[in-house]
Amino acid sequence: SEDDCASKAGQLKAKAVAAGKRQNGDVAAPDAAAAGGCAWTAQEQKQLEAGLQRFASLPDAKERWRSIAADIPGRSAKECAMRFRQLREDLLKRRAGETGAEGPASSS
Repeated sequence: SEDDCASKAGQLKAKAVAAGKRQNGDVAAPDAAAAGGCAWTAQEQKQLEAGLQRFASLPDAKERWRSIAADIPGRSAKECAMRFRQLREDLLKRRAGETGAEGPASSS
């Protein structure tokens, strides 16, 4: 269930913090497989979107993703950034499909 998934991801993140596992100055994020391949909940998505707006003015990307992740229990900065990139890629593909799937209209 979503609650189990969020709980497991939170536990993994807490263990990484407690163990002091660091990678480039940031807490090492559990990958999707280690977190059980948990899908994002609607609540997490809303929190991500709010964080993107709230921290848009931060000039340092790493700090921006850390700040966003701090507002989403059980999600790391890396997971937030990956989610954003995947959604952006999907949206761009969808937009390209809407405008270019059939190619330019021909005037015959």
